[in-house]
Amino acid sequence: MAYTTEYLQYLQNGLDHYEEAFSEWMKTQEETDPLLAPGLMPTVFNKSGIPKDRINETEVKLGEASAQAATAVRITGAYIQIKGMGLIDPLSNWGIMSMPKAVLSPQEIRRCISTVRGRLQQMIDLNEMGVDGSGDAIPTFSPASMHKLIWQAAAPHWTTHQYRVALSEAANALTNHWREKLERMDVDGTKFWQQSLSEHPADKGQPRLRWSKEHNNSMVSKDMNKGIPSLVKALMFFAEGLTNTVRNPCVHSRNELTEQDAMERLGAYSFLARLLDQCEIERVEDDSKHI
Repeated sequence: MAYTTEYLQYLQNGLDHYEEAFSEWMKTQEETDPLLAPGLMPTVFNKSGIPKDRINETEVKLGEASAQAATAVRITGAYIQIKGMGLIDPLSNWGIMSMPKAVLSPQEIRRCISTVRGRLQQMIDLNEMGVDGSGDAIPTFSPASMHKLIWQAAAPHWTTHQYRVALSEAANALTNHWREKLERMDVDGTKFWQQSLSEHPADKGQPRLRWSKEHNNSMVSKDMNKGIPSLVKALMFFAEGLTNTVRNPCVHSRNELTEQDAMERLGAYSFLARLLDQCEIERVEDDSKHI
């Protein structure tokens, strides 16, 4: 999957933040000799004379920084193979170093940081040349280029690989946005979209979303019979379908999604959000709320 230069630079900044947090934490730690009983002892331990509060503070900051760094590891594939554990992400598993039988050392963390930084820069350079690693032209695409409302709701969970929760939050954000605009907090989910995108005229307390005539030519060919009503019905089916096939399973299931599966679903919600932005609100003239 290709990522935009802006997104890769965002990950670079996160990696810099992680390296800074790691350096601050290491100022509170003593490194053990890697040749001394390897695999049996912690590879770091707290320095004497360092206040416990100071150590805790640096640990919290490092833990927070590791979420974004983990995304950079996944994208660059900079995992390391640990016997008995398989492939692991060193940057998010830094806490292993202070445990008995530690399988990571500070030097391995530093090497991983350098590797991730180098690979991110290579990806950025290839982007600027307009090719991927195979020499093929690449599209400019990343989750951050989705509709702003959708990505803002999904981003906090997406970057920590909680794709199911990210989709649930994005779906709810879109529904709640339009519930508030239409003042329909009395109805939710599929029922809200069925009523708000209904072909029937607006009723008192039940406004409708209508495809704007201004945008009709961009979506409907001249020979398309009854273009605007057809699009209204299509939007209703689209919103209803996404609620039933994406939002509801994400809310009511604990099954996690792959990034690819989640990206496809998030893209569908982003497209729906952009279509709805081109709609107008139809209200009855004597609705008391708007007199």
